[in-house]
Amino acid sequence: MTGHLRTALVAAVAVATLVFANAAFAANTATVSVWHTPMVLAGSDSTTIHVSIPQATDAIAAINIFVPSGYGATLGQAAGTSIGNVDATALAHDGGLTLPLSGPVTTEDPAKHTTDACSPGTNAAVWNMNLSVAGQTLVVPIYVNPTAGPAAALDPESLLGKVMGNPPVAPAVANRAAWRRAEIPAANGHGNARSVARVMTALACGGTLDGVRLLGAESLSDATEEQWFGKDLVLGFPVRWGLGFMLAHPGLPLGPSPRAFGHGGWGGSLGIADPDARVAWAYVMNKMTPGTTGDSRAAAPVVALYASL
Repeated sequence: MTGHLRTALVAAVAVATLVFANAAFAANTATVSVWHTPMVLAGSDSTTIHVSIPQATDAIAAINIFVPSGYGATLGQAAGTSIGNVDATALAHDGGLTLPLSGPVTTEDPAKHTTDACSPGTNAAVWNMNLSVAGQTLVVPIYVNPTAGPAAALDPESLLGKVMGNPPVAPAVANRAAWRRAEIPAANGHGNARSVARVMTALACGGTLDGVRLLGAESLSDATEEQWFGKDLVLGFPVRWGLGFMLAHPGLPLGPSPRAFGHGGWGGSLGIADPDARVAWAYVMNKMTPGTTGDSRAAAPVVALYASL
């Protein structure tokens, strides 16, 4: 969802809870990215919220979005105000059809939604996603509220707080010379899609690239052997880990091969190796987002890749 959702300065960390009615979202595998354009403090023109949800997951009720100290959301617009646009893709289970949905996001009077089954009582704001396709419009309300209780702040002493907030880094930092000069393990390797795919090609081909062995077969076997399979305490969803690589599993398919492996990069990039097909692929976006677990836009190129084999 993209729109002119201007932020207002507040004294403390503001947290919004977005409740999506009748949505097949999964807390363990869905990803949420939020970014400003331009990515500057207190001077952005618009805010984009990107939600990606695998089809075969359980439903959830709420999404918490944490924002830096000094930021909040403007929730007092008059009913009927257009605050942005939504572009979505939905799966019609009955017919197996993929439907492109789009339309404006408008504000609604919260007083009209106090008896809604999805979010009874008074909400700070209600935003309607007016999703249209083939001349039909589906209105999906988003219930927006400040989060209260333990979830209202990211505990700096928690594992997640120590990993993601020590210190907090905005995506725009990745384009600065100081960041690129620094040596930060597992964080600031730089390359385009071609170079990432070339590295992964060596892994997909048993450690050899252009006739030169770069990695021993035994080392590669050890690196792609399952070490742990369960909920990752930082990422918040189930991951099957090798030694540094994410390994494919039913909840996180990385292609048609169950032996595929790889990793997501900061901003939405992906690098995957498929040893069965001896194929590697990479997705690198033009615009950084805060996510580190990939981008749903990579799906279409991957489908086209395997269709061409």
